[in-house]
Amino acid sequence: MNPDREDLRLRKVTPSEVDRLHQLAERVRQDLSASGLTVHVTAEHDPMPDKGGGWIELDDFDDAGGDVWLHWQLHPRVREAIGTAIQRAEIDDPFLVVASQTYKHTVTAVLTTLTALGYEAERSRDDYRPYAVRVIAHPDVHA
Repeated sequence: MNPDREDLRLRKVTPSEVDRLHQLAERVRQDLSASGLTVHVTAEHDPMPDKGGGWIELDDFDDAGGDVWLHWQLHPRVREAIGTAIQRAEIDDPFLVVASQTYKHTVTAVLTTLTALGYEAERSRDDYRPYAVRVIAHPDVHA
């Protein structure tokens, strides 16, 4: 194998880091659920729940995208209407306008809630996760 190509391979984080990510994800789920938000932790083979609400993605690769990510998902009927509008190139469709605003405002609300609960979190800077919140650490890390 070419040594230069080996540097391009994605590597998983250490087992202890995977444990930390799982604990952080579960803590986020519990705290947001206690705040009244429905949040799901998804498995690798099921990256997006069928129902609406929040979902937590664990990215266990040792790269800039690795971490705990909180996403918001609209109800499946709304997502279906959005897909139809996109296929028809109906850019003024109310579902597209409302969905965009909902995602933006939900990111703000979730980020505000996490910050109030003492988490270190930030808006996504990842082009593949435009409406996500990256959760960096839970409150105990700062105590």
